[in-house]
Amino acid sequence: ATIWANVSEKGPFFATTFSRPFKYQSGAWRNGTSFGLNDLEALMNVAFPDLSLAVILPLTILLGAMLGAVNGFLVWKLDITSIVVTLGTMTIYRGIIFLLTDGAWINAHEMSDAFKAFARSTLIGLPILSWFAIATIAIIYLVYTRTSFGRALYATGGNTVAAVYVGIDVGQTRFWAFVLSGALAGIAGY
Repeated sequence: ATIWANVSEKGPFFATTFSRPFKYQSGAWRNGTSFGLNDLEALMNVAFPDLSLAVILPLTILLGAMLGAVNGFLVWKLDITSIVVTLGTMTIYRGIIFLLTDGAWINAHEMSDAFKAFARSTLIGLPILSWFAIATIAIIYLVYTRTSFGRALYATGGNTVAAVYVGIDVGQTRFWAFVLSGALAGIAGY
């Protein structure tokens, strides 16, 4: 398969994949939250079928960011190892989703037609979700190469002690890495 075919088929997964560098580069080596949040959009669509995608997508991004902030807080302020935090909260988040769905699968026939049509719509021959992935990649590239936060991520992940010596708040940098990773996980749940 060509690269274009892979982007076309797996656009949403790119958001989760490219959320990882935020945490990895900051020295937090686990992305469990992302996998605990999968399918939030589908769950919201089934629970609130009349809710517009224009509301569902920002809500799931916000919810993902908030859950990422919980993880970031636990790592930053309570000084709990990131792998322990992400594995623990992943289990909690999956458990909450399990309770909300009564352990049942979310099937496509339960979703609204508009929800399914959006995922299948194309723009210039490429699925709309692939455009989300391309935009995500471009934004992450700009963050890493053009912002002080991107440089702080590199410094924090490369050598935490040196980052502290040059004045970088390592805890806060890791916190924001978790928030951004959670927000991208919210996008990827589509």
